[in-house]
Amino acid sequence: MKPNLEIRYAHTAEEAIALQKEGYEPIECCFGDQSVVGPLVMDHHGKHSHLLGVAVRSYQTHYGNCRESPRFVTCGGADEDACFAIAALAGELPHPRRILEFANASAEVRSTMTRYLLPLAELINQADTEPIGLNLADTEDGQLILLWHQMCSSHHDAAAFYSGVDRWRLLTEQPPNALLAAVKKQEELRVQLANQASAERISTIVTCVWAVTDDFGFDVWYSRYGPCILARKPSGRVSIGVRDKKTAEQLFRPGGLQNVYHCLAPSGWGGREAIGGSPRGAALTREQTLAAGLTVASKVVGNMVV
Repeated sequence: MKPNLEIRYAHTAEEAIALQKEGYEPIECCFGDQSVVGPLVMDHHGKHSHLLGVAVRSYQTHYGNCRESPRFVTCGGADEDACFAIAALAGELPHPRRILEFANASAEVRSTMTRYLLPLAELINQADTEPIGLNLADTEDGQLILLWHQMCSSHHDAAAFYSGVDRWRLLTEQPPNALLAAVKKQEELRVQLANQASAERISTIVTCVWAVTDDFGFDVWYSRYGPCILARKPSGRVSIGVRDKKTAEQLFRPGGLQNVYHCLAPSGWGGREAIGGSPRGAALTREQTLAAGLTVASKVVGNMVV
């Protein structure tokens, strides 16, 4: 990675705002319903949810924009689209614009380092925003995303982002075939375990709202149980998802879950129309997760048959 790449981690919106004023580009710095953005508006949550994901925009439109001063501020988990965006803005990923940089390299190296990765960026965005019906194990780009996930850190700090950025650089340059084969098997096991979720871990709140205690099977659970799922990770972080934006707006009116976040306790929930989560840094109990599910259920206004 570039020796001058700098990633700062913000725990509050105030910290992110201060760093943005110092010239750091915020990447998905969303704190509940407050997003901190810079000149490139690298967020797609809350009032920015109408924008394409940051992986697509950073690679397609802004590739290498921060190459000379790659300084970024982040928050939350080091997810695949935020790390991809940082790598793209810093000019660290293969791209046709690097043709002069590798003009004297071997044909194989030049071909690898000037590949156009927009289809991968678009798949990252789809997996992040509209994952239902998407089988990542079916394509090489999808397998790269799965492999990136298998190797990711659960820590919420700058080190996790540095690692995630470097991992995208390594995997897009030369993915190891043995690991790609292994990740396909791991994905099959994940789907199998999601299908075997026991009654002890799943609670029906109302017909269309469910809560579970493990966050690894939204794509399976939507078709098996219902369109709205709350899932609590062992860390206490709770994710909430609806199977797609159309369904979210049928259940909760135009804006989907944007109409619900401000009603949930503790305060600070946020996200997109069809997917979001509990406040950053807050560890919720199972009882609090179920209580949040009851609140979500009380906000259902659509007459949806599930």
